[in-house]
Amino acid sequence: MKRRSAHPRHFPLALAILLLGALDSAPPAVRLHAQAAGAEAQETIARFAVEPNPVALTGPARPSRYMEASGRRAAFLGREDGSFEAWAYPLKILHGFNLAFGISAYADPIPGADLASTVDIRPESATVRYAHAAFTVDATWLVPLNEGGGLVLLDVHTSEPLTVYVRFRPDLKPMWPAALGGQYSYWDDAVKAYVIGEGSGKNAALVSSPLRLAPPEQPAHNLPDAPSLFAIRITPEIAARGLVPIVMSASVEKLDGAKKIYAKLLGSVEASYREACAHYRAVREEMAGSPKRGG
Repeated sequence: MKRRSAHPRHFPLALAILLLGALDSAPPAVRLHAQAAGAEAQETIARFAVEPNPVALTGPARPSRYMEASGRRAAFLGREDGSFEAWAYPLKILHGFNLAFGISAYADPIPGADLASTVDIRPESATVRYAHAAFTVDATWLVPLNEGGGLVLLDVHTSEPLTVYVRFRPDLKPMWPAALGGQYSYWDDAVKAYVIGEGSGKNAALVSSPLRLAPPEQPAHNLPDAPSLFAIRITPEIAARGLVPIVMSASVEKLDGAKKIYAKLLGSVEASYREACAHYRAVREEMAGSPKRGG
């Protein structure tokens, strides 16, 4: 597989320093190690076999080309560089979702778009491979058939500790011309997730990962001017244990509804994948005119 060298245009160093400086006055390296030790106790998702699919499209990543993963109630709509906007009907959860990767050899995180190497796109999921000399990360977009949200599953292979930076801009908006007002977002330490809400309290969304580090604080009275950001510290040992999930959910049944969807997404990853595979296989075989045996 062809690998691309790191591009010199990295995330601003100030963002990384701000993120790691959120734990008061301890030296950044000490704070990061302390948080990572706690994160290691959190769950990864057990790896599972990917089913063959004759209509899968694989090849080099073309950053400007469209890519999606979708179900009946949610969708990730993006590009082959790994960026997307997330919807959970009838709400747009966020836009500008993207990843960056930090290792000790670089002062700034490397944007994922500069490392996107190959893609594997199929009806049940879509995967972008980020390739570097020190690591590879397969980021699989999985949107279950009937849930109000989806996951990005990181399959990491690394020879050294890797920090994945997750960046996005929260929205919580319905499709135009409908509108909501008074949107806000904040990090809820009790929920361990970014909460996105609006004035009525009826609509809410969550974005997080079980292995996330605590992000920098931001004002809770409105949407921030800068992208929201959190980091996931992945050691080779964590990477060997399983997939690292990033989860996003939304509900029109208040924050409790978004929490329930979030928990269900996290607790049924393989089952959701198998259900999607079976559904799209049936569509292909029953509706695309596949010949029957013995016919």
